[in-house]
Amino acid sequence: MPNTFIVGHLEEDQNGERRRRPVGILEVEKKKGKSERNDRIFAVPDRSPLETNLKDIRDLPSHARDDLEQFFRATNALENKELKFLGWHGPNRATKTIKRLAR
Repeated sequence: MPNTFIVGHLEEDQNGERRRRPVGILEVEKKKGKSERNDRIFAVPDRSPLETNLKDIRDLPSHARDDLEQFFRATNALENKELKFLGWHGPNRATKTIKRLAR
């Protein structure tokens, strides 16, 4: 199952670390011939003054989530791939997906 990880920003903290915490997942089915899952996992820096309040991707305004969906549709349309969005889920589902993929 291909997956995409999207990180808030890539700066290192003062210790040179890049710790991230998942805030959610957009479950996606991609179709070009056959269908396959192609979920998008969202993470933010663990200790960042910019993202400290974002605990769950579903807390973003609906227009921001809509903009993300439009972006994914547009980038996949360039490759003649069709996307079906299966739903937005929070950090627990994202963490479970990450652990399952790490096995």
